[in-house]
Amino acid sequence: MPLVKICGEFYDIKTTIELDISHRRLKHLPAELALLTNLVKLNCQYNMLKKLANLPPSIKILICAGNRLDSISPSILPPKLEEFNCYHNYIEKLSVPDSVKILNCEANQLTDINIAYPDGLERLHCGYNRLKCFED
Repeated sequence: MPLVKICGEFYDIKTTIELDISHRRLKHLPAELALLTNLVKLNCQYNMLKKLANLPPSIKILICAGNRLDSISPSILPPKLEEFNCYHNYIEKLSVPDSVKILNCEANQLTDINIAYPDGLERLHCGYNRLKCFED
């Protein structure tokens, strides 16, 4: 059974489907994270992340609230992402993949959100921003 060490703990590369690395003062996501090929849910909230990297493409639920993120583009997000929580960051402009069904982007610095609406999106929480327009 191949193991990988992430934040001081060992995880099975093939069977780990959920990972919680929240509240650890991380400044970046560990490179080893990309090795978790079956990871479905990643909780990396309340760290000191300025960018997202090393995300496995299998992730469907991503929780990165309470970090220092200032921009998010679909190219860095997993293609199968269905639920994205980026609450309480510093994001000014947001664009998410069409696969996103639930988006919580409250308490950021957003002026624009580029989303597939209403085709894929089922729930949107975008209060406490400076929104001027929605693009589709």
